[in-house]
Amino acid sequence: YQRRVRGDVIQSWESLEFMIYFTQTASNVLFCYWGQEMMQIQNGPYNFELFTRVLQWGAMSPVYTNYGNNWDDDNIWQLSEPWRSSIQKALSLRNQMIIYRYTLSWIAWQTGVGILRPMYYDWPWEVDSYNTSEQYMMGPSVLVAPAYTPMSNNISTRAVWFPSQVAKEQSEQWYNIRDAREKYIGSNTWQNIQIPIDQIPVFVKSGTILPMLSYDLAIKHGSASKPFEEVELWVFPYAEGTSNTHYIYEDDGLSNGYWYGKYSLTTLNCSRGIKDINFDIKTEGGENISGIAQTRTYTLKLLATNGQLPITVVVNGVNFQRSETPQRGSWYYDKNTDQVWVLLLGQPITRTISISVTFS
Repeated sequence: YQRRVRGDVIQSWESLEFMIYFTQTASNVLFCYWGQEMMQIQNGPYNFELFTRVLQWGAMSPVYTNYGNNWDDDNIWQLSEPWRSSIQKALSLRNQMIIYRYTLSWIAWQTGVGILRPMYYDWPWEVDSYNTSEQYMMGPSVLVAPAYTPMSNNISTRAVWFPSQVAKEQSEQWYNIRDAREKYIGSNTWQNIQIPIDQIPVFVKSGTILPMLSYDLAIKHGSASKPFEEVELWVFPYAEGTSNTHYIYEDDGLSNGYWYGKYSLTTLNCSRGIKDINFDIKTEGGENISGIAQTRTYTLKLLATNGQLPITVVVNGVNFQRSETPQRGSWYYDKNTDQVWVLLLGQPITRTISISVTFS
């Protein structure tokens, strides 16, 4: 796919609102890698709040390019607080999501469906899906609703449309990617949310397994051409009796070897019963390909468990015991975030991993 940017951007909130709309609809004409120049040709005093909101949105767009006509102000590391840390937080999240974003590139190559998708792609029968030009889906599982208006009393407020399940009458649940304890019921209704300067609203659909890098790895990893040797699988709550499949795509990140089958595809299967949740992780391809880890260490993170702890955790037939601190070959409950972590040992990527977690 070709990669293009819109060109010079005049500093205004109206420009930001239009960029959010324009970039997602570029997918309608198969322009998956459309981006913006983050930021900005000045037409007045430099607006650091606007600059921050533009870069936060850019972190959740296909192509991220930061430059303008005032290099001193555009250098993020030279900014004062709260602007610097707020932008760094958004860029760290972008890097944490690199595996998911790279997999979306593979999906675009396979299907022609863009990385960013207007809401009417998945909910075409809902009238409101055509009135959501300031929010979009990043792939099939992640809803992004950037702030695009100035703050009042240090808070920006906007309405977000939370849709129900695809082709079903049942309500969907959407979880804040930063803290899954914050959730919204998707019943095709609009809900007002408040957005401090250090946040960009990103919500993940229930029943999603999101492959992520840890924060520490994300701030130094930086490229899809580096092997992902440690991967976190963020599991957003599943409803009883549901199942889902997600993927991790990898190649060398440099060449067109993927045209000739030089890539790997990891399938993440999950099913939820009444008292248990089961996972299978299986990788096909990738052996002896530079840029693809040959051994991988997974950490399975069950988010927003509501204090419900496992009574057994079994990995490939081996019982994992609870540990009071995070240790490989055990499970751990982080009470500060209400997450259960299953910390696997390193495994060759060719080995299928089966995990069963049983609750009381």
